[in-house]
Amino acid sequence: MKSAEVKCERSCLVCRGKAPKRELLRFIWSEGRLVFDEKQRLPGRGAYIHATLRCINGSLAGSKWERALRLPKGSLGGKMAGAWAASLPGVSNILKENVQQGWKRIRL
Repeated sequence: MKSAEVKCERSCLVCRGKAPKRELLRFIWSEGRLVFDEKQRLPGRGAYIHATLRCINGSLAGSKWERALRLPKGSLGGKMAGAWAASLPGVSNILKENVQQGWKRIRL
């Protein structure tokens, strides 16, 4: 009997849509900052978003991150723009690739 291939699905933090883990961007909160987990292997609680303009823009609300990463309420305040800016170097190549494909979902 063949074992069925396991496909890990996760929910997008913004749109709540489900997708295979590899089609989403994973972030963790480490040492007081948002960290892009390109290989999806870093330890810690992760939060996932689609690599689409809609979901990236929608993720700027700090309360969604606080809930997903189980941070104390109000701990991010208005710091999401700064947190995003710090994680952008790792995300920029993926986003650039996605823009070239017309903002379709991509396989990471």
